[in-house]
Amino acid sequence: MSPKAVKFFTKPLITAIVTGIVGLVVIGPIGTIISNLIASGVHGLNQYCGWLVPALVGGLTPLLVMTGTHYGLVPIGINNRMTIGYDTLIYPGMLGSNVAQGGAALAVALKSRKSEIRQLASSTGITAVCGITEPALYGVNVRFKTPLYAAMAGGGVGGFLIFPITRLPWVWPKSMTAGGAGSWWDFLSITAVRFSPAMAVR
Repeated sequence: MSPKAVKFFTKPLITAIVTGIVGLVVIGPIGTIISNLIASGVHGLNQYCGWLVPALVGGLTPLLVMTGTHYGLVPIGINNRMTIGYDTLIYPGMLGSNVAQGGAALAVALKSRKSEIRQLASSTGITAVCGITEPALYGVNVRFKTPLYAAMAGGGVGGFLIFPITRLPWVWPKSMTAGGAGSWWDFLSITAVRFSPAMAVR
């Protein structure tokens, strides 16, 4: 077997082994520590000014998603749902961020003159509103930067305004549903507010 053929098979194998070990031994533990610190910070902040937490989560979720540290917040939301029946901190803020990400991407779709950008932004914007933000985040918002800032602003505003109604039994944002009397009206009202800053992309 020629050296070129050996390199073709061994190079990806060695790369996978090295990156796997580094990920498990170094990056994984560091990410866990950072996630735990973020979760502790959120929990501590909630003791003094709980209204600020959904706003911060809504505004900073795109940055947390980029690093994967948003998973450190999920157990807090699950614990709230299991113990008190509703979540006032994590899921409302993440829902606000999802909708704002979609609004920013859809704004790009409306304002772009390139057909390929319009197609990408419109499809990823719809999926972001439904809860899958990574395509919009990496494919559109981070790429053009201004939509990312607009989405963070919209998510922060939405998270702040949604706090008074978060004692409704909100579920995981990807389902885009909320239980309780009048919750759909509240959801639609706050969604309009989240879209406003995000759609102001120039």
